[in-house]
Amino acid sequence: MKAEQRIYTSCNRGISGNTSGFQVYSQSPGMARWLADGNDLGPQEYAAPRGPQFPPQPSTPEELALYPSRNHFGPMNGPDGLYRLALATYIGRDYPEGVIRGGNYIDHALVVRTADMDAYPCQYIQSPTFWTTMDLNLARSAQAPHPLPEVEPQRNGVTAEAVRRFIAQDEPNIGVPRSQILTDMLRRFLGRHTTVAGKPYTRRIVIRCSADDFTMWVSAIQMALPIRQALGYGFSTYEKDITYANADIVRAVDGINGMSADLTASCAVFDLLDPSAPQPPHMVFGADEPTPEASVLESLTADELCTFIVGAMQYSPDSLTVFHRFLDETDYAGADTQLGAAYALLRLVNGMTPFARMDADSIDAAIAFLQRHCRPDMWRRFADGMFRDIASTTFDERRLDIIANTLGGIAESDSDYAATAAQRCLDLIVDVFSTSAPDHTAYEQRHAIAANVFAAAHRDLDTELFARLADNPNIDLGDGAAPGTPMPWTAHVVAAWFAGAVRAAAQATRGDDPLGRPLSMMVQAAGTRNTLMMDRIVRVIIAHDGDADASRLVDDTARALAPIPWAWFLFLIDVLSGSADARFVDSPQPAALPSQAAAACYAMLRDWYLAQDDDVRLRCLRTLCGDAEYHRLADLLLSEQARSADTPPSRFLDLLATPAFGDALSDAYRQAHLNQLLGIIETAAGRDGSPFTRYRGMVAASRLLGANVPKPWYERQIADVDAGMPLDARPGDDYDRLRDSTRQLCGQLGTPVPPRMRLVGYRRLVTSLARSVTTKRPDENAANVALRRIQASAAGLPLAAAGNELDAYLGAIARDVAACVPTGRSGWSLQAIVVPRDHTATIIRAVMRETAAHARADDILLLIAVDAGFVDGTQGVRYRADQLARAIAEELAGNGVRSKTLARADDKRQMDKLIARYERSYGIRFPDQSFDELYNGIIVALEATEQRHRPSILGAVQGIFGGKRRH
Repeated sequence: MKAEQRIYTSCNRGISGNTSGFQVYSQSPGMARWLADGNDLGPQEYAAPRGPQFPPQPSTPEELALYPSRNHFGPMNGPDGLYRLALATYIGRDYPEGVIRGGNYIDHALVVRTADMDAYPCQYIQSPTFWTTMDLNLARSAQAPHPLPEVEPQRNGVTAEAVRRFIAQDEPNIGVPRSQILTDMLRRFLGRHTTVAGKPYTRRIVIRCSADDFTMWVSAIQMALPIRQALGYGFSTYEKDITYANADIVRAVDGINGMSADLTASCAVFDLLDPSAPQPPHMVFGADEPTPEASVLESLTADELCTFIVGAMQYSPDSLTVFHRFLDETDYAGADTQLGAAYALLRLVNGMTPFARMDADSIDAAIAFLQRHCRPDMWRRFADGMFRDIASTTFDERRLDIIANTLGGIAESDSDYAATAAQRCLDLIVDVFSTSAPDHTAYEQRHAIAANVFAAAHRDLDTELFARLADNPNIDLGDGAAPGTPMPWTAHVVAAWFAGAVRAAAQATRGDDPLGRPLSMMVQAAGTRNTLMMDRIVRVIIAHDGDADASRLVDDTARALAPIPWAWFLFLIDVLSGSADARFVDSPQPAALPSQAAAACYAMLRDWYLAQDDDVRLRCLRTLCGDAEYHRLADLLLSEQARSADTPPSRFLDLLATPAFGDALSDAYRQAHLNQLLGIIETAAGRDGSPFTRYRGMVAASRLLGANVPKPWYERQIADVDAGMPLDARPGDDYDRLRDSTRQLCGQLGTPVPPRMRLVGYRRLVTSLARSVTTKRPDENAANVALRRIQASAAGLPLAAAGNELDAYLGAIARDVAACVPTGRSGWSLQAIVVPRDHTATIIRAVMRETAAHARADDILLLIAVDAGFVDGTQGVRYRADQLARAIAEELAGNGVRSKTLARADDKRQMDKLIARYERSYGIRFPDQSFDELYNGIIVALEATEQRHRPSILGAVQGIFGGKRRH
């Protein structure tokens, strides 16, 4: 191992300057390059301790020996990864001749590449290679010194055996075994990195002892760990002010700054010279800071590590070598608390401590170290250790999760090892079933672990277990058990394997979905072996029907198959059937069916069916309708759909009417289940009470079932549609179109149009007459045709069907009649013929009410003249003048028409205009006598009404118009 050199001291001339004093006396060229490249050697200095025991002008070797040497070793900051070995030795008197000034020292630094260090730094303390004094001739020379060469540092002779002998003894001054002290030193050393007031802080290890003993203590701490770890921190055999030392381990001597209380507050001080001094285990270094006993080390088995190291150094060096080699196989070079995790990892990897006996926190820490600092080969060794323990141990839940997750992670990150891990998992599970009484707990734990490994390897565990174990004679499913016998746990296990095998079979079909095809094609897609196992599982369910285990088996198997709808469907059908050979509801032996299991399966099938889109539902029905034994199940599902609140009835009925739906239902099914299908349609059509939905139901039945639908069924539906038909439907609205569509259907069926629709149609006819005679250019031919149709229909008008809507219906008729009356001859007789005679008086009153509402005296008088025909009988119906007059007067008074409004008939000129209009409009002679009789009766009735309510006004009217019409 070659080292570059640098010597710093007080001299007349150094290698790079002409001035005298402290300077770099000389250095090697390599050292110069390293420093120029930014590598920091640190200060080469020495501050002498103070005290009466230190002579101010030491002149003899004995006096100089009183001053401690400063071996300050440690890693250098910089780009080249260098390590510093430096020794500063006190010389005392300065070099000039005759000068008595003291304080001179020499610092000799040796710097090597860290990667080249082949021994512990402690083995170079006080190395003979170091210059410990300066030849006065050289120091006083005016000639520039030559560059120093590379040098091979010599070791100091410290060995592991020497350390072993040292720690085997008691510390003489305090009477404590050195092994105990070393254990605590290691614990403090590994836990030195902490925080104070939220900031990172390093608690130095300060040892007060002799120089030789310090060399042994440092050597013991360094040799406890591999060389790589020893190169990560610095130590010093002397520092004037330890508080500012760039070292993690420092020797304390008399005469330094801040000894005693100052140091014990911030460092772990081991005072091995004063038996009364407190030791670090009792140290509290800040009121708000934790004591060392609270260090995270304890949770990482650091106490065990320190105990192990000290014991191995004394009694089993080979064990320590194993630990060192283990650390060297990792990429971790630190010397801190993580070594506790590394030690835990070693114990697990080498089988020193079984997983079940190590606390879970330590296992977590070991795995964290493994993930951060170990190569794949270590991962594999760790996995091998876990598999070794799995084969012989059961674990608590937390350890099981740790093992499963870790093995899964290893398999995921190491594809080459994943196959090995998967095979070992399979072998472990197969081993469970190597006896006639398999251990359930062992299986569950091994399966949980294997599931993670197989998932990481992108393989299906249950599929492979099914292939390996489905035919194992040691696996009892309980399908032949006597009644009351508990279901074996293996039934659930094999059902899970079966589901995995079916999933694999489905993947083999490359997405081909046999749902919608015959059941035989689903069986073919599942595979013979899987189908036979399905039948066996169904027999298990039947044998234990009613047990909670049977219900759970149904639920678990269905849930496992749910990602493959056709396989899930096939399983439920098989359970509903009772076996693969005895089919579902139409079985002649329903008592043999698994009642509770069947109910559960049907509920699942129903809920699934209702949640699907139309395409999946049709494929489901196509499969069921393709097999006569499952027709009844198709009925049930369609009935559920017809009743479902999530399915609008109109949408369901429209779907039934589509060709796709007809194609899904086989001809045999539609013929054999005609009544059931009609009942389903009727259920859906009647859900919202709408006549439109009822009509949709008839359309659906016609398109789905064709001529097979019996006429009485249609008649019932038409009656329901008619019952919901409002009588005030207007021409052109939705109800009017519904009436037309229903009338056409009635024509096709040879069924009479139902009564309410006839009433609506009749009103539409009257409205059409009113429209034809009130246009600017009346269509006389159309009016005559409409009038003849009215005459032909009125007598048989089914007014009884109007029920409590009769008055409103007649009122609507009257509005159209009122519009017709003034228009011509067709309007003159319309009141008499528009309704059956027993309702003519109602029409007369309603027409007068409609006319009076507009308050036009001329139109009212004209209508009274027309109504006079009911007094003289010319209208074909005769009423007593006084009765008719009172009825008309009531309608007039109700609309605010007063007697004075009609008094203009006393005016000859006005009367002549009325007569002329009457005779011109109707082409017949004005009914003078019957008009007078009716008119006078109306005036009398109006005056009487007015007298009762407003006598003063009536009197005024009589005074002005003279009351009755004059002749």
